[in-house]
Amino acid sequence: MRSLRWMKHALAALPLLAIWSCAANSRGSVDSVTPRDATVYRAALDSIATPGKTIILVDSTGFLNSAIIDLGSDLRYAKLPEETVQRFLQLNQRSLHLDGGSFAGRPVRLIAFRDLPFSSPLSDDNWSRFGALYPDADGFYRVSRIAYNRDGKTAVVHVENGCGSLCGAGKIVILRAGQRGWSVVQVFETWNA
Repeated sequence: MRSLRWMKHALAALPLLAIWSCAANSRGSVDSVTPRDATVYRAALDSIATPGKTIILVDSTGFLNSAIIDLGSDLRYAKLPEETVQRFLQLNQRSLHLDGGSFAGRPVRLIAFRDLPFSSPLSDDNWSRFGALYPDADGFYRVSRIAYNRDGKTAVVHVENGCGSLCGAGKIVILRAGQRGWSVVQVFETWNA
């Protein structure tokens, strides 16, 4: 019974291992974040992050290994048009560098993936070190590139949060443009540890 519980936690942590192990090229794209993208990222992060906490955001977009999580199936489950699903998958084959000027308002601190204080993501000592470096944060976040539907009024982004040795989650966030900006209309969890 004890070994089954350990295995359950280890399997739940596999997506976190994928996040930490894919040292993305933080400047691997010539694309840039548009003002529209920045407002979508802000709305998605604000809907998930703990109020009052600084958001520690990896400065490049990332995409989980599809062998571990099939985001295409999750996006189809969310009843997104196939064209939007394909656009999301295609865009996320390349990393996008995020810059600090894109996130006005709530405190967001961008950090290079390679600068996260982890030699092993499952070590509680590493999370103690992270907490000492960023006491006003609830872990770190990583976002995917954003895909918009054909009319540009619906956006989809994947947001991941690493918050401990066996703590984290990935979520597909679907947003719609309205008179007051972008608002979250659906959130689907893709993994949880």
